[in-house]
Amino acid sequence: MKAKIYDYANVAVEIEIKDKPIEKIFVEIKSGDEIVTIYYKDGTQDRFDSSNCRINNYDDGAYVVTGENIEKWLNYKPKGWMFADDRQEFFRKNL
Repeated sequence: MKAKIYDYANVAVEIEIKDKPIEKIFVEIKSGDEIVTIYYKDGTQDRFDSSNCRINNYDDGAYVVTGENIEKWLNYKPKGWMFADDRQEFFRKNL
C-alpha cells in the first residue's frame, strides 16, 4: 500500500507500507517534516522520514493513530500552509 508523508515545504514523499495488519502509526513532526513509524501487529516496524536534509530537529509535536483512524490517516488530504501541522491538528482533535 502506498501513502504520502510531507516535508516542511509540503513536498510529498511516497512511502510503501507492507501489506500486513497495522497496530498503530506514530507520527513525529521535526522542523515541519513528518517522520512516521508504522507498527505492525506481528511486532515489526518500519520508519519513514520525509526529509533527507534536515539541519535542525525542532520538535513540533507527535501523535499516535490507532484503530479505524489508521485508514483515515492514510487517506487524509492535508491542506493549509503546512501539511504536516494540518494533519497533526486534525488527528489530535479527532482521535
